[in-house]
Amino acid sequence: MSQPIHDYQFAPDGHVTQPLRALVVEDSTLQRRVLSASLRKWGFEVHEADSGRAALEICQNFPPDVVVSDWMMPEMNGLDFCREFRAMPRYSYGYFILLTSKSDKGEVALALGLDCGADDFVTKPVNQSELRARISACARITQAGHPSPILITTRGDIQLLGQGGFPIGLLPDVGYDQFEVTLNQCDRLLFCSGGLTEAVLKSGKELGDDGLAEIIHENLTKTGRSFLYGLYISLLSHLPKGGSLDDDISAIMEEYLSGQP
Repeated sequence: MSQPIHDYQFAPDGHVTQPLRALVVEDSTLQRRVLSASLRKWGFEVHEADSGRAALEICQNFPPDVVVSDWMMPEMNGLDFCREFRAMPRYSYGYFILLTSKSDKGEVALALGLDCGADDFVTKPVNQSELRARISACARITQAGHPSPILITTRGDIQLLGQGGFPIGLLPDVGYDQFEVTLNQCDRLLFCSGGLTEAVLKSGKELGDDGLAEIIHENLTKTGRSFLYGLYISLLSHLPKGGSLDDDISAIMEEYLSGQP
């Protein structure tokens, strides 16, 4: 059975809101429907457009996390659409895949696509296995960067704030969300790097948000440095025997004690 290839996004209150959003731009109705069906099967929320102009209107109201666009289209071709897409203000990175014919996939054509802002290319007719592999890479990139800040309340409730974001300077022209959160006495606000949630466990899966919540609960009675050290020890206990971390991990915590943060 085909499994979704991405995680869900989280609202500021920590509840799951919606899957990653994909936009398919293709003037051929049949090919557009085939591509859209595959993306829906893989767990994406899918929007469709039959031209670059129509796609730009959709992007204004429903900014996609991934775009799969044909190169040759009437009114506005894929290159022009990609250039306009990159010029749009947004608060997260949008991964752009151009569909090309075999004759379009020469070095000059690929250079043109990259210069316009395309991230990847898939040759038509589209091979589903290849597209799935490209989309998987896209999902990893759109989720890359720092995990969401985590609010840990005095009752032990855990809330993910925002949707995470890219490290500063990783990609050009990426916006960053700003929001305020009020801490009650004994609440904690945890910031950690992606190396923590991306650690590979004994099961072969990444720790992820659920695993992070689990090791937080294992250390709720601790405070300050003891709490952060406890998270590290708990993480090590879930790694394979003799395993090591593939990436550096870092964390910082604001803790509201005695009326002063």
